[in-house]
Amino acid sequence: MTKLPPPLYLALCNGSSFVEFAVPDTGIGMTAEQKAKLFEEFSQADASTAQRFGGTGLGLAITRKLARMMGGDVTVTSEPGKGSVFTVRLPGGEPHRAPPE
Repeated sequence: MTKLPPPLYLALCNGSSFVEFAVPDTGIGMTAEQKAKLFEEFSQADASTAQRFGGTGLGLAITRKLARMMGGDVTVTSEPGKGSVFTVRLPGGEPHRAPPE
């Protein structure tokens, strides 16, 4: 794995390259039940979130759909009281090489 500026990684797995980056959130974290519905359209982890911060509950649903359309995914790990980490993994394509001189 080639480590790029945090939190971005370029890796080769089973002959295929991919780009992965993780975005940590040091907020309140989520329960398993909240994580289960997090990527559903018009859904938020907590009903009070929309009241306090606004939003429609579409951002993560759209992000995951786009990532999957490109052959990747968006995932989340979280623990109540300890925050969350959102990870995006996308195919990296073929490495670019400098043209011969």
